Order: sequence, then C-alpha cells, then structure tokens
Amino acid sequence: MAIIDYTGIENEIKTLLLNDSRTSSFGGRNTTIDVEGEFILNENTCPYIAIFLDSYDTLADTETIGGSKPYLTRLSIQVWMYDFSLENVPGSTNRDVMLGKVKEVLKDNKTLNNKVLYWKFGPGRFQNKQNTTGLGFFKGVSLILDCEVKE
Repeated sequence: MAIIDYTGIENEIKTLLLNDSRTSSFGGRNTTIDVEGEFILNENTCPYIAIFLDSYDTLADTETIGGSKPYLTRLSIQVWMYDFSLENVPGSTNRDVMLGKVKEVLKDNKTLNNKVLYWKFGPGRFQNKQNTTGLGFFKGVSLILDCEVKE
C-alpha cells in the first residue's frame, strides 16, 4: 500500500497555476499562491490563491480486474482566491475572472499530472471582506476539488 503525498497534490495544483499564463497573473499583477500558508490578506499579496487540505475519506478496499485490492481515498482540497479592489463591483468582476481562469487551467489537467486518479468540482463559497487597515475590499471565492487517490 502506498502512502499518499497529500502536500505533493497541493503543490501540483500550485505548479499548474503558476506555470499557466491564464493564472500566473491577473490585471498585470503576479499571483501569490500559498500551500497551507498563513492566509493573511493584504493588498500587496493580491491576487492571492491559497490551497488547503479540507478532508479525506478512505473507502473500503476495492478489487480491480487484475485481482489487486487497492484502497481508494477521497480527498477534498479547498482553493481560495482573493483579489483586492478599492471598489466593490470591480473587485467582484476581478474575482469572477480569477475563478473562471483557475477552473479552465484545472479542467485541462484532470489527473493533476498523475497525482490523482481524477477530480471533480465541489461546492464553493463567496466571501466579501472590507479592508480593516485602509480603504477597499477583498473579494474572495472558494473552489473545492474532490479528488480520488489510490493507496
């Protein structure tokens, strides 16, 4: 039975996003991407993407056609995306573009470069935070990736 490289899966998502021109920058600003980071929002780190493990569930062993009995693990990963804007509506537009571009890149990589068997999108949430140290808004959205990994 293999040990799952959970952090390796998260880092693969980061690598895919950083290496694709659709997500390496937004609005002329380089994207900050953290894996299991401190998740501290400020204007200088936006656009900001944070990747976190959310949950896992190991299924009962399954039997393959060849007779082996691998365990399958469902893994839920949260990808949070934030952008900063002085105005609420333009910030929402930037957030929506960021969400769409991240989804495009991930859809092009259904096995995350063979780190998972497959994944699908789960439910996400929108978040609006006012900047507590000055003017403006942090507009955020989460994206859930439900992955299946073989142990």
